[in-house]
Amino acid sequence: QVRWDGAWGAFQVAGVLHSVSAGYYGTAENAGHPSNKWGYGVNTGIRINTPFVSPGDYFVASMSYTQGNIVNATSANSGQKLIWNGGTIAMGSTADGVYTTGGDIQLTTAWSAAAAYEHFWTPALQTSVYGSYLKVTYNDVAQGLICNGAAGGFYGTVAAGCNANWSAWNV
Repeated sequence: QVRWDGAWGAFQVAGVLHSVSAGYYGTAENAGHPSNKWGYGVNTGIRINTPFVSPGDYFVASMSYTQGNIVNATSANSGQKLIWNGGTIAMGSTADGVYTTGGDIQLTTAWSAAAAYEHFWTPALQTSVYGSYLKVTYNDVAQGLICNGAAGGFYGTVAAGCNANWSAWNV
């Protein structure tokens, strides 16, 4: 991570490397396994102080991009993100990669962007407004494995038109 701070605010750039390896259940490891692959991620963020609006006010924004190192994954145990809106529920997979029977890991791509503004009406009363967007995509090989139930048998057989890619946003 490299970060610059000043009276105006702050700026940072960060990166990460991640060893993506297959998980095993029961005796699956005896049947062979894919080699590990390196995943990576980069992140930038900025904070701009806006005391000309009100003392203490500021704007922040951040953007991340990863391959094989999911951004904003919510549950390392289940590997899924549950999304709901009123009576609609959706589930998205947050795997770092999907491995093939040929011994290769297909890395997952994800990116996210977020921004927020905090306004201080008084030192004890403030308002925050924020929003973010997250996009998770799988390449064609991983899509085929997931949609045909071959990705560890986790998803089962799925009807034509299956698309494992997903996105989420909030405000």
